[in-house]
Amino acid sequence: MVLTLICCLTGHDVFATGGETGSIKLSVANMTSDVKTEYQLGVFHLLVYVPLLCAAVQLWFWSQFTLHGKRLNWIKSMRGGLLKYATV
Repeated sequence: MVLTLICCLTGHDVFATGGETGSIKLSVANMTSDVKTEYQLGVFHLLVYVPLLCAAVQLWFWSQFTLHGKRLNWIKSMRGGLLKYATV
C-alpha cells in the first residue's frame, strides 16, 4: 500500500521492470536531485498525513460511543462490584 502511495505521489513505479524508470532495487545515490526531492516529499507526506488521517478516523469512531444514563450506571455498578471483590 505504501509503495502504491509513493507511486501516486512521485509518478515513479518501484515495481516497473527494465531501464532506469523502475526496479525493486531502488538506489538513492543514482537519482537526480529532482527525483530524490520527489521521493523525500512523498515519504514526508506518508509520514505526516497517513497518521493524521488514521487519528481523525479513530476520533470519529470513538465519538460515536458515549456513556450516559442507564449504560453509565450499569458500568459504574459493574466496576463497583469488581472493586468490592478485588479488595477481599
